Amino acid sequence: MARSATTSWRRSSPPRSGRPNRAASRARTTTRRPCSGSSPPPPQSRAPSPYAPHAARSRRRTMGTTISFPRTSGGTAQGYLAEAKDPKAPGVVVIQEWWGVQGQIKATCDQLAKDGFTALAPDLYGGKVVPYHDAAAASAAMKALDFKAATAEAVRGAAQRLAQRGGKVGLTGFCLGGAVTVIGAATLPELSAAVCFYGLPPADVASGKDVKVPLQCHFAAHDDWVTPAFADAFEQQLRAAGKTYEVYRYPGHHAFMNSDRKEVHDAAAAKLAWERCLAFFRKYLG
Repeated sequence: MARSATTSWRRSSPPRSGRPNRAASRARTTTRRPCSGSSPPPPQSRAPSPYAPHAARSRRRTMGTTISFPRTSGGTAQGYLAEAKDPKAPGVVVIQEWWGVQGQIKATCDQLAKDGFTALAPDLYGGKVVPYHDAAAASAAMKALDFKAATAEAVRGAAQRLAQRGGKVGLTGFCLGGAVTVIGAATLPELSAAVCFYGLPPADVASGKDVKVPLQCHFAAHDDWVTPAFADAFEQQLRAAGKTYEVYRYPGHHAFMNSDRKEVHDAAAAKLAWERCLAFFRKYLG
């Protein structure tokens, strides 16, 4: 990932597409606890999630709808909203990969709603969805995005829209969305927690020392964008600044959560990461 002072950047190369290690149940995941020594979240008594975000595309049925909501800078943004049964349920803003708000992101919102969180995915590409085979177009779309402006305007607008319901609000994202998640965790006052999946911004855009809410991170061992060294440096920043955080590592590849991309998806690692994500949001959002 290029390091620059700008708020728009691109991968130096696409993530590797090799087959991931399937032994997630034996994975050498690493958890870093806060410097304060707080204990991990207690086990949840409710049943494990059926993990619908990562079900086969042929079995998906979206339960949400596309809405408009105000940007903080004026005007409106579009987003996919999936509502929990409880009208005052906590909210989670979900940020897309570099492909756009496609089926897997909508399915993630749907699953969060089933798990008790109202979820809203703001469309940072203005309706553009890039096919999975076209990495060059995805790279161009991401390069054209001003990450800081998108976070301050569309993502914050989505957080404010969810906060109007009365519950706490969290933020999560994948790939590009992981980088936006860290920026949001450092800059958005509406948030109470954030969960980042294999995405980080350059340190001069937002670093671990800038994070202001409890943060959980999920990284892959074989990742050409958020390399192990980049993830380690970010974790060291969190630790040195005394932040409340958890970091997990998995022996697969970038985008291991995305079942639409069979060449990188790791079902066991994805299930484990999702359960950890839910436990974290339940702890800090209620």
